[in-house]
Amino acid sequence: MKSNFVVDVLGDPLGDVDLGTIPGFETPVSTIYSPPNIPESEKDAYTWYMSDYSFGADLLFKGMNVPTANSNYENDMKNYLYDLLNAKEGGKEPVKSKYKTIGLFSWNLSPRVGFNLRLSSRGDKYYFEDLQLGVSINATVNAQQRFRLCPGLGILLKFNLNAEVAGVYHMYTEYPDDYQTNGAVLYDPETFGMFKEMDNVRREGYLFINPSISVNASFKITIVGVGLTGRFDTDMDFKFTESNSYAYGDIYIALDFEVNVLAFSVYTKEIAGETFKLFNTEGQNEHIEFDSSSYMSLMSTALEDDSIAETSVTKTTSREYLEERTPWQSGDEMVLMRAIDVESATTETELLRGVPKQMYMKNVQLSNGNIFSVFIDDAIERSGKNYGRLMWTYYNGTSWAQPQALCDDGTYDAFPEVVKMGDDKVMVAWSSVGIVMDESHDLQDALENLDIQTRIFDVSGDVPVPSGDAVTLTKPDGYGDVLPKLTYMSEENQVVAYYTKMEFDNITPETISNAFTADSAIMYLIYDVDTDTWSNSGDAYSDDELDGMTDDEKAAFREEWYGQRFVYLNANNSVAPAVMDIDTASHNDRYSIITWVVDWDKNLETTFDRDIFMQYHDTLEHKTTDIIKISNESMYYSSPELVSSDTNLYLFFGQMKEGDEEGYIKYHNLTEILREQMYTYTEAENGNYYELKYTSPETMYTDRLGNEYTIPATEVVLEGDIATTSASISEYDAFIDKQGRMFVFWSGEEDGANHIYMVMYAGDNDTETDGNWSEKFSIVSSDDSYYSEIAGALYDGKVVIKTNKTNMGSDIRSLTFVKHVPYSDIHIKELELSDKAPRANRSVEVTASVINDGIMPYDKPVTVVFALNGEIVDEKTIDYKIFGSQVHRVSTNIIMPDDIENAEISAYINGQDAVTVKPDFIGIPEFLNQEIVTDEDGSKSYKVTLYNSGNIPSEEMLMTAYIGDEVIACENVESIASGESMDAVMPLDIKDSMYNITNGKGTADVVIRTTDKDEKAIDLYSEQAIKVFDAEATELLKKVEDVVFKYDTYTMKKGTHKDIQPEIIGVDEGLHVMWLESSNENVAKISNNIISAISPGKTTLKGVVVPDKQIAVFDAAGNGYMKNVLDTIPENLIKTVTVDIQVNSGSSGGSSGSSVSTKTEKNEDGSTTKTTTDKKTGTVTEVTTYPDGDVVTVKTEKDGTVTAEVKANSEKDVVLPIEPTEDIIVVSFTDENGRTRYTDEFTESDEGIAVTANGNVKISVIQSERALYTDVHNNNHWAAKSVDFVGALGIMKGIGDDKFAPDSHLTRAMLVTMLYRADGEPEVETVNSFGDIKENAWYEKAVLWAKQNGIVNGVTETEFSPDSDITREQIATIMHRYAKYKGDDVESGKNTNILSYNDSDSISDYAKASLQWANGIGLINGKTESTLNPLDNATRAEAATIFYRFVKANLISTQN
Repeated sequence: MKSNFVVDVLGDPLGDVDLGTIPGFETPVSTIYSPPNIPESEKDAYTWYMSDYSFGADLLFKGMNVPTANSNYENDMKNYLYDLLNAKEGGKEPVKSKYKTIGLFSWNLSPRVGFNLRLSSRGDKYYFEDLQLGVSINATVNAQQRFRLCPGLGILLKFNLNAEVAGVYHMYTEYPDDYQTNGAVLYDPETFGMFKEMDNVRREGYLFINPSISVNASFKITIVGVGLTGRFDTDMDFKFTESNSYAYGDIYIALDFEVNVLAFSVYTKEIAGETFKLFNTEGQNEHIEFDSSSYMSLMSTALEDDSIAETSVTKTTSREYLEERTPWQSGDEMVLMRAIDVESATTETELLRGVPKQMYMKNVQLSNGNIFSVFIDDAIERSGKNYGRLMWTYYNGTSWAQPQALCDDGTYDAFPEVVKMGDDKVMVAWSSVGIVMDESHDLQDALENLDIQTRIFDVSGDVPVPSGDAVTLTKPDGYGDVLPKLTYMSEENQVVAYYTKMEFDNITPETISNAFTADSAIMYLIYDVDTDTWSNSGDAYSDDELDGMTDDEKAAFREEWYGQRFVYLNANNSVAPAVMDIDTASHNDRYSIITWVVDWDKNLETTFDRDIFMQYHDTLEHKTTDIIKISNESMYYSSPELVSSDTNLYLFFGQMKEGDEEGYIKYHNLTEILREQMYTYTEAENGNYYELKYTSPETMYTDRLGNEYTIPATEVVLEGDIATTSASISEYDAFIDKQGRMFVFWSGEEDGANHIYMVMYAGDNDTETDGNWSEKFSIVSSDDSYYSEIAGALYDGKVVIKTNKTNMGSDIRSLTFVKHVPYSDIHIKELELSDKAPRANRSVEVTASVINDGIMPYDKPVTVVFALNGEIVDEKTIDYKIFGSQVHRVSTNIIMPDDIENAEISAYINGQDAVTVKPDFIGIPEFLNQEIVTDEDGSKSYKVTLYNSGNIPSEEMLMTAYIGDEVIACENVESIASGESMDAVMPLDIKDSMYNITNGKGTADVVIRTTDKDEKAIDLYSEQAIKVFDAEATELLKKVEDVVFKYDTYTMKKGTHKDIQPEIIGVDEGLHVMWLESSNENVAKISNNIISAISPGKTTLKGVVVPDKQIAVFDAAGNGYMKNVLDTIPENLIKTVTVDIQVNSGSSGGSSGSSVSTKTEKNEDGSTTKTTTDKKTGTVTEVTTYPDGDVVTVKTEKDGTVTAEVKANSEKDVVLPIEPTEDIIVVSFTDENGRTRYTDEFTESDEGIAVTANGNVKISVIQSERALYTDVHNNNHWAAKSVDFVGALGIMKGIGDDKFAPDSHLTRAMLVTMLYRADGEPEVETVNSFGDIKENAWYEKAVLWAKQNGIVNGVTETEFSPDSDITREQIATIMHRYAKYKGDDVESGKNTNILSYNDSDSISDYAKASLQWANGIGLINGKTESTLNPLDNATRAEAATIFYRFVKANLISTQN
């Protein structure tokens, strides 16, 4: 049963699979093993093979010290996990983890996996011992974390983090005693699994996570502003077993966030550089047990510790940003990217540095093309409670005008809105605190005095001019009037001002949440442009509106509400939701559309219980329709925005479902829905409303007359989360230009950078209905800053955006201006062939993918020209609009030429470079009609038809047949011409032992494989081969334990007959020996299994154990017949026996003996040994003559010297009567050509030492007293054996004082001296020409000899440099020359691939052939599996080892 925690954290890298059958297993590494804690006398009985099967071992287990079951995991594991993270190579790709916390941390992993399976083989069974699985992960984590900022307010913060993760899963057999036998777990590949319950198998897992997170964000929630900066560094360890899960970790937090309402900092929390325990440890300081079924938020404990937070209703927001203040528009214009030309470059300009976190920017485009803009800035001269001042400016295409205050009355301004009234006027509305606050005022005072103010501008000229003073629309009535929205209706020339009226009650530090979700209503007032009057008086109500009231009630109502009117929000008065966001727009120049988001439980800690509504409003008649519910299910909605053109009205809003990792901007075309009244009345628990559903691709609606309509959903998803740095999807803007083109902008994060993205809709009048939204386009991006507010517009075709840009490291904010020219960029992105490897003279379809890499539609014809080898073959024209980021494909057919290998196909658009493609050249045959057939003689063959569907001849290839890992056949396939086929037959050598036999039916799974160009195995075909056996005989023969004859040699009298049968141990009856042959039929013959003695002599009988009865065997088709009895028995069960027969002329009886003379002895193998002793010299000569004529002579002198001579045509064992001692013994073999081979390998026995010889050789023995070097033998030096060997031959000597200096560097003089000694120190005739070789120096003759024979030259003509060190590649070169000098075959090893070593590039050119030869014959190996270190200085120990290998390889002549 799988541990949920393990699977959820690590995923399931292997699953419950047969580990022993996973392709890619390396050859197991096997060692002999005995339990460590049992008595030495019992180890023979408890010894078996331990085998390690590794997968992905380069990642995890080679060269790493993996903690074992008995090690201290808590101390060792983390170091091992760091090793995993630093590993360079990977194993198999596992199933991805689905680990998420309550905060929805979703690990997007790129893991590598490796494991090591250890099995013990005891007899013919395998037992499970240990499995270690490791995971090395580089993780990019998409985090969605819910923060509880303070009571009543929670946000969902989304961000990315980089993490390194490493894990180890360990399962092992736990033995109850030291003998490791009781409780052994039989390994059955069919039932074994990582997570299956098995007795005596224990499991442990470890996971280490150390993500680092940087967060910097600011955003708005209704009237609340939030700013947050911080860094989180976590260090977490997890441990899990079968029954429990443990975790221990801490988090280093540097965090600062602030919740502000107006100028008040109502809630702050600072955690500066402190470390917190990550989980609720309940006072424990070690790893703790926790409930793994409900993963806890990785940060919730530390962040909900209110002891480090401060709540206030009097503290003001920090204004430290003013320290960075710069003059207006003093920043340089930076070119961010180039599109088509300089004019279309995107630029970014810093307008003002050192600005507030929330600036509430709004833009509107004027009739003359200029951009009118308002925003909240810091009035530096004011006190902290009054700092917010509304400013206005405009952009004329060249620069932004110096901002001016709209109403500099000393009060705090917020939430501005702007609308254009016709062609020559603009109205601005905002909320303003009606009093100048001092130290005595708190947040309650500010909220209760919020009123709506407006001011009108004349924009008919080049410069906007304020028209009259600011007007306060609402009165101090104890309510807060916030979030104004303005709608202009041209038919009546009126402006409707909507706003939210909120009732703030008892706002204290303890009840601060009341400020976030106060009871609220949407109100409106009307401004008549022609009369310049507002409807903010009691006289504005008509009698019809107040129908049903008494005169006193009417008078009271007119006094209390002074012309304000309510927007109908909900039919169910018992449900009073909080209004989160609203927006309005005019429709048909007469009606007003209002949309809003409600939060049903008025709790901002729960954000997924919201819905979005809209309402049709006739402000002249003061009537509204029933509300229309836009959302089809409650979730997180935010920031509705209505935009309208001359013909259409669109609604945009932000949306996120609970559990989603991405937020979306969605839009709806409301025009037809409103015109045709395509909505249905619904009675619901929380109110009655009209319902609109739009989630399916097409939705059926029924109008009030019963007519059905099919309305396609109008919806676009802007991919990517547009709220990467904030909880709400609010940082976007949308507008429509005069051509009906819609632009949407938003800020987001991707690939480690922050962007402002844009998409564009081509226009209402576009005839295309599919794909008229462009793909998202990054206008600007930054690695170290983010964009928190977006206000866009269009000027002379250029996109202009104002944004609040914040540096993430320093929290420095700037009002920034971005200018971008939308463009189209048409070019060929890709050219493709329908057949990537077409054949000559065949037609192939060629497709050109034409892309618009810009965002503007391209509406001109595009002609694509196709060419073959530069000659135009066709033209295709795209005569329809290509929208931004869209790809259109055009195709043509081209006949491939004869010379296909030089064919080049191209396509181009006039004026652009051509895109070319060349055919691939493929000659890999297809394997058709594959089958395994049974031949007439019962043998199996693999038959196949190979067809080359490619366009070039196929290469020769090797087919190999396998059963398991065993090769049963190979067949070379010759080259096949393009379009040709050939039949191939490969005989299969399937041994009977390879069949799995059940009830006489043998089955074997045959797999046919080849390799690709990268030597990777490819399975071609698999089939189960079947062979039928004698079931009864098979079962009987399985029981046979031994076959015992009464005599080793049976004697028979000439002319007699005998039935010779053994005792068959393990079977009482049913089996006998069937005699097959006699080695000498002149002595004895076999007839009907009876032995007949023919003439005196000796012969050997050979037979097999067979069943007494032969039964009929049925083949796979059900046909019965009698087969040769041996064909019905598996080969591996056939018991072959032999017995000797001695035929005499005398009586027959038991075992016969041999006659022995005093000087001649007949041996058991038929040879005769003649021993001659020379009593005078004491020499003993033994001459052994074999029946085949081979002769071995061994001579022992009186002084103990032993020599031998062998004349043989086959291998002969030669025993040399030498008693092994502590001395070094080296045996030499000299052939007829005088070449001598040396060895120190022999077998010791009571009679002496035994060696094996072949051919005509002379053998001598060198016995040398061992030189006990303290720096070799006392330290068990790795080269001790080589040092002894070359010392016995006199090739190398010590340096004095019982030292050999094995690790000292080898010099040039040392090397030539070793070669000179090995060559027998011949006479030298060369005259010394080297000035640095002194007369009678110990190496003088060796140097001259080496120069004379061209083995070693001087470094110059007059300098030899005898004391210079010699490198590994130099010693290989000199040994190579010496081998050539001796006439050796130096072709051996030339095919060795030394380029496989990682440092092969460092081999000098002159040394490559020599080093290839030396490596190939085993003289010089790599220092590691992957490095040769050719330029390292050679040591004396390495030289001794090289000579040891050189001499033993028969590469040296005589030695004196």
